[in-house]
Amino acid sequence: MKIMKRLLIGFENKFGKYNADIKYYKTHQEPGLKEEIQARFEELCHTETCYESLNQALKRVRKKSV
Repeated sequence: MKIMKRLLIGFENKFGKYNADIKYYKTHQEPGLKEEIQARFEELCHTETCYESLNQALKRVRKKSV
């Protein structure tokens, strides 16, 4: 159970960094940052977790982003 919690916290940290980068990008549109954020989004959406409900939500987000 501790491993699953650590994995979830890791995912939450990645998502938090992604969110912070989007907020930063809105005011500082630096070259290359958009592509970096898009790549991180793709990585997040293709993450497999131990939580089926989260996996299903990520799958829906992937489908909407295409």
